Amino acid sequence: MDSLPSRFKPAELARSGRHCNISLTVSHFKRFSGLLASEQGQVDAVVRFSMQGSQAMAKGSLSTTVELQCQRCLEPVSTDISAEFAFGFIDDESGADSLSAELDPVLVDENGETGAVEILEDELILQVPARVVHEDEHKCNPAVIEAVTTASTVDTNKHNPFSDLGELLKN
Repeated sequence: MDSLPSRFKPAELARSGRHCNISLTVSHFKRFSGLLASEQGQVDAVVRFSMQGSQAMAKGSLSTTVELQCQRCLEPVSTDISAEFAFGFIDDESGADSLSAELDPVLVDENGETGAVEILEDELILQVPARVVHEDEHKCNPAVIEAVTTASTVDTNKHNPFSDLGELLKN
């Protein structure tokens, strides 16, 4: 199994049926790392290139462990992210229509090249959970939970400026 270079021609790798490993630090993925509590971590992927008729394609899987922000206490929480993917490489956007439904289109540049970051970053972003919390609430910072709970209590004794509208509407 080979290491995948940062820029490569998918058609050449597909014609030779190459299997490649990718190991990149999270900081390489700028859009993805912007969603994280820290840029620490490494993304590992295995990619198998092949041809489907005249179509260059790649299938594989990726995994990483990253720090996301707990939505309960705002402290970092370690989260495992993994995904399987299948790409079809196209020269222009009209080529996406000819891909089979199982393949996600990846646009190559004018030299027929793309990069590891380009093919993996969207898959990483799609795998970020919508809700991130510590599994055990006791792992959350108690001072932050107390502050959030205190701030979210509603004072029911406040005057509602719209309460008089009900009386006006009755008349």
